[in-house]
Order: sequence, then C-alpha cells, then structure tokens
Amino acid sequence: MGWQSINNFGDLAGGYSAYIGGQFSAPPATDWGATYYQSNVINDKGVVGGTIGDHNSGYAILSSKGSSVLLPSFNQSYNSFASVTALNNVGQGAGVASTTHRISSHDGESIWSMHAFRTDGSTITDLGTLGGFESEANGINNKGEVVGWASLSDRTQHGFVTSGGKMVDLGGIAGANSDQAIDINDAGLIIGNADFGWSHNSYAYVHANGTSTLIETPNGFQSKSSALNNYGQIVGRMWDRSRSYGFMYVNGQVIDLNTFIDPAQGWSVEAALDINDRGQILTRACKNQGRSCTEMILSPDILQSIPTPQVPEPATYAMMLTGLGMLAWSRRSKRQAK
Repeated sequence: MGWQSINNFGDLAGGYSAYIGGQFSAPPATDWGATYYQSNVINDKGVVGGTIGDHNSGYAILSSKGSSVLLPSFNQSYNSFASVTALNNVGQGAGVASTTHRISSHDGESIWSMHAFRTDGSTITDLGTLGGFESEANGINNKGEVVGWASLSDRTQHGFVTSGGKMVDLGGIAGANSDQAIDINDAGLIIGNADFGWSHNSYAYVHANGTSTLIETPNGFQSKSSALNNYGQIVGRMWDRSRSYGFMYVNGQVIDLNTFIDPAQGWSVEAALDINDRGQILTRACKNQGRSCTEMILSPDILQSIPTPQVPEPATYAMMLTGLGMLAWSRRSKRQAK
C-alpha cells in the first residue's frame, strides 16, 4: 500500500513510512519485535496515526518527531487488532479496535468484534454500535465529530456521526443494502458510500442538513468518495467496466481529473485518495496500460509525482497542467487531516 493521506503542508502518510518536510520518517522503533507497520493518516502537526504489530496482534499507534505512543486497547488477547484511522489538528483521533466479544464471521469463524473509538492521544473511548455488534470510525473533524459505520441489530450497516459523544444513525440510504460515512469537514458536511443490489454496486453520497443525496456520475458510473476539505470539495473514484477515473465533485458537478492532464504525458488518474485545503489532491495514476503506477499530487497548476515509500532517495518531477486555474484552487486554510 502506498501514500493515502496528505496534510495542508503537503506531507504524506501511507505504507511503511511518512514523508514530512521533504524527508522520509523511519517506522516507529519498538523493543518487542514488531514485524509490520502501517501509517494511515497525518495531521498538520506532523502526527502520524496507524497500526503496528507482529504475527499475533496489531496495536493503534501515534508517532511524532521520532517518538511514539501505543494507545491502550479494549482487548490485549491473541489476534486482537487496533488502528488509528483519522486525526484532526487539535489532538484528537479516531479508529477501530477489537473488543472482548466474539462473533461469527460470514464463513463461520469465531472472531473478535470491532468497535469504533475516539482518542484524546492517550486514552480511547468506545463509541459503541447502532444496536449490532460492530462499528468502525473513518473520519474526524476539528470539532471532534466522528463519522464511520456501525451495524444494526439485523446486521445491516449504516453511516453514523457522533453528537455529544454519542453515535447517531444517519438514517441509511433508500434502497441500499448498507452504507458508511467516510469523512466530515468542520462545517459538518459528510460524505459516504452506499452499495445496492445483489452485485453490491457502489455509489458515493453527500449528507447535509439531515439528508443523504447520491452523487450523480456521468453515464451512471459506479463511484466511491474518499475525502473532502473545508471548502466542500469532494474527491474519489468512479469506474465502468473498462477503466477507473479519479474525480472531484464541486458545485454540484462531477469533474474527471483526467480532463486537466495533457494526454501526451501518458498518465491516467485512476483514483483520488485525499484532498487538503490548498486544493492539492493525492491521486493514484498509471501509464503504459496500467503497467506503471504511482501516487501523484494534483495541484492547481502542476501534477507532481511523489516518492514511493520504499525508495530511500525520493525522485520527483512535475508536469504542467492546463485549465486548473479556472477552478480557483489557490485558497489557503487549515483543515483536519483524515
């Protein structure tokens, strides 16, 4: 897995490391033989959240400037798991962790149930469920409002938002099998994804003023949202049977990000992973019919390749884009990191 989170300074997290101030940061050191590390998210203060573990268990971890904190867990038993999945810029985060309650998986295996949590950086608080057994947090804003999904008593899943520290059902999407909330900005705008039918076709939605509305995509393409910023700009991925396209949703319009790339360069933006308040979009792009892929930053005036996490010496280049100026993506503001 490569980069998946970008903060307002263009720092990155994802995979086995982070990229802060133009430098790779080493994975957190442990004295108990950790065998893997996954960084998920970075905020504007350079705090990185993720998971670290061995072949038995995974632990939620926060890292900053060479020091790390393992968060407490609901369950310290064999095969338990915990991870930080979201951070804001005021010292709070959210994630998911194993509980001490066992449930049956779809294939009949006995597994630990997972619950969403909220953290103040040193302790974690169980956010519970919507009447079922499991939940997961995906986003948090600077007001401390958490979004994610939770199961109901019939095992279906609905998106949720916390209010006053308590989980509130977003109400589900009409006709959908299930849905989950993915992100929330400081104005309380929520994005999510819902799946429909026996084939579980996926469509992105926006939740505002108590109402969830599906994002209309060109030609009825399937879609998934991944992030939004404090200007309400939403990014994600849409696809048909032949290929995938990174998109931006702004002012009621879906924009194919490939519109702004010179076809002669040979790159195709297949997914938009994250967006910050500067309008920089972290994307996944490919060329040579998908044989060569990398993460790239799409910004108001350049498409900039960024270093692969496994490469010790970053190599970057930039391709000038045309047309991005009309979107006026030059605004500057702090935002929450997802």
